[in-house]
Amino acid sequence: MALPSYYNTGTASIVASGTIVTGANTFWLGRVWPGDLFGSHLGFGVRIASVDSDTKLTLSHAWPGPPQSGAAYEIQLVPDGVRAQETTRLLLEKMQQGMFVNPDATGSAPPLLMSIDRGTPVTRPRRPAMQAILS
Repeated sequence: MALPSYYNTGTASIVASGTIVTGANTFWLGRVWPGDLFGSHLGFGVRIASVDSDTKLTLSHAWPGPPQSGAAYEIQLVPDGVRAQETTRLLLEKMQQGMFVNPDATGSAPPLLMSIDRGTPVTRPRRPAMQAILS
């Protein structure tokens, strides 16, 4: 059985040039993820920055389409391989900026990034041996 390529349960509302999508009977948590594309029903694909609740999404850019209120919608689900590639790219970018290696303003090193769990970094405290290597 093929996995779904889009999600369209319930209805959605958004104002012109807005970034907040409000849903009714949408159940977005656990079904839609940051990086998926809102608006494919109108030929747009605006990346979702965060899934704030079952009924609220935040878009990464302003909605280019017309306002809609309680209307049918479609979210294009991004394949996990694409999501993993983008997460890796963002992680490498942050590492190049020194986010996970350089000490912070207090002189102590930030915790060591261990993994990404559905877009959320999971960290562990640094052990002295690891700190010595990274310093």
